[in-house]
Amino acid sequence: MCISPQNMANSNSESINDNDISKSKNHASSLQNSPFAIMDMLARGQLISQAIYIAAKFRIADYLKNGPKSVEELAEQSKTHPDSLYRLLRMLASVGIFTETNREEEKEGSNKRKFEITPKAALLQSETKESIRNFA
Repeated sequence: MCISPQNMANSNSESINDNDISKSKNHASSLQNSPFAIMDMLARGQLISQAIYIAAKFRIADYLKNGPKSVEELAEQSKTHPDSLYRLLRMLASVGIFTETNREEEKEGSNKRKFEITPKAALLQSETKESIRNFA
């Protein structure tokens, strides 16, 4: 049997109807409004807020304004612990504030833990017109 749009539309057992979509939306909405989901969002928001504060305090966005840098370079410039800084930057990258680059390095064995700035992180730079660094 050939699968075509007509066959799919005529198939009762595998078609998705408006009722199924409505049930799915209601389920997703109830999950989003559940006490657990709300508390989870608030708790994670607080963690992200603290991470933004730390990145602003140590001027990470300022150090990245000229291009990607390794965690080791950033740690040296900001006088922070490299592994702790890496975890912080990974957390912020998970919400789009920094980006971890996966570019291959020319030197064999070089560290690939590099990060670059995003438009969101640019707002944490101290010298930009729309900087929110002092509020973070």
